[in-house]
Amino acid sequence: MSIIREIENVVTPVDFSDNSKLIAESSAYMAGKFGAAMYLVFVLQNFEDYSEKKMASFCEDLEEFCKKAGVASVNYKVLKGDVGEKIVEYAAEVGADMIVMGTHVVLRIRSFDLRHVL
Repeated sequence: MSIIREIENVVTPVDFSDNSKLIAESSAYMAGKFGAAMYLVFVLQNFEDYSEKKMASFCEDLEEFCKKAGVASVNYKVLKGDVGEKIVEYAAEVGADMIVMGTHVVLRIRSFDLRHVL
């Protein structure tokens, strides 16, 4: 019995922000290390017609990087609903072994108090 579980499917939510490509490439790197499939998901709260085309274009731009990284396959889906719930549901649907996602941080320097940093 192995202590470390095999990673076969990696889910990565994207939002087409400036950091999305970096996050997707980081996910591709991780998926590639395991020879895993990568599943990109974009969740929106209101359906927008361009979302499917934008996601297809985003994945096409990543294709060469993913191939070089050793990603088994790149898949994508555009969903509508509560972002957190849909990411978890999609991860379960594809049998995800890992979720790689970025964080969105907004920091105002004037209100930042260094006494609260550990």
